[in-house]
Amino acid sequence: MRRPEPVWECEYKNDRRNHRHRCFCCNRIVEPGMRVLMCRHGDGTRTAHIECVDRPHGNFAKITTRRVMEIWGLQVLKRQGWKVTDEELREVA
Repeated sequence: MRRPEPVWECEYKNDRRNHRHRCFCCNRIVEPGMRVLMCRHGDGTRTAHIECVDRPHGNFAKITTRRVMEIWGLQVLKRQGWKVTDEELREVA
């Protein structure tokens, strides 16, 4: 079986949810139909607008929100038992 992707781009849908995600970067509510980048984080998912993911993350000018989300996704996959090498984690960071 193939390992799931740590992050993925999609068109946001909230068909079966009573709540909506907020963009991890700008904190605006993500509306259905918007293009977003999603990642696994903890027991759920995090979402960021495609327009926001290439901005610097917080006070760290060298790392973008996309990279942070990739790191989180890989860490979750590793914790779930999928094969993730330390080299992959270093490569993303």
